[in-house]
Amino acid sequence: VPAGSYDHSFSVALTTEEGCKIYYTTNGEEPGYESKLYRGPVYIPAGLTVLQAVAVDEDGEMSGIVEAIYDVSQSNSPPERELPPNSEEDTEIP
Repeated sequence: VPAGSYDHSFSVALTTEEGCKIYYTTNGEEPGYESKLYRGPVYIPAGLTVLQAVAVDEDGEMSGIVEAIYDVSQSNSPPERELPPNSEEDTEIP
């Protein structure tokens, strides 16, 4: 899901190369090994969310940080919706 302004909350699926792990934050802090380990779609609630993620390969090499800023209006926010992995709303982490 591209960064931008939206009318309702949603979930974002992140993808990377096979064998890599994704670590992410949603508060604008730089992600690293101590951040949340990605296990499924990340819920983007109403308000401002700064999603940042990195991929770590099997050798421990970390990618650059990928950032997306989402501004979701407070009104008309439906309940959390899960997306299946590899859905068309995936965001690639190089």
